Amino acid sequence: MRVATVFIAAAALLAAVGGRWLYAQSAQQPARLSAEDRLEIRELVEAYSRGVDAYTPGLEGGPETASSVFTTDGVFVYSERTVSGEAQLKKFFAENLKTHRSRWPHRHLLSNLMIEPTSEGAKGSVYLFQIYLDDKSMPYISAFGVYDDTFVRTSKGWRLRRRVYRQDAPPTAMPQPR
Repeated sequence: MRVATVFIAAAALLAAVGGRWLYAQSAQQPARLSAEDRLEIRELVEAYSRGVDAYTPGLEGGPETASSVFTTDGVFVYSERTVSGEAQLKKFFAENLKTHRSRWPHRHLLSNLMIEPTSEGAKGSVYLFQIYLDDKSMPYISAFGVYDDTFVRTSKGWRLRRRVYRQDAPPTAMPQPR
């Protein structure tokens, strides 16, 4: 009887320690993203581009679309500027759109989107090529860089919590007409 008690106590101890170890291992691993999650995140990234490029009447998007892809406390880091919160994001994208409309048309071309699960949601990275058309030349790539993103799932679906734009070239944030 004494051997049985020791055996049961040892088994219970091993089960408790093993269970705790398995729980710790699973807590450190980010959840997998489903195909639907990945598609929704991709569409969110594309909706942002449509929003910032909407200078043509009838083209879906605009500052409301660009800002709506963020959480209400979302952050956009652009050059030396940090824009945060719903009101500031709407204002920033409206001013940005007005500036681009008055100068020349542009498009954001995104490529090589990478999405990885995290314990909070997902992180992503996508290349940006900004294409401009002025009245003196053919369309040209005026800037290129990378968006580094933090995504979270909200009651409205996936949203950007943070987007950081890192421009690789040219060194200035705004292209000058040729």
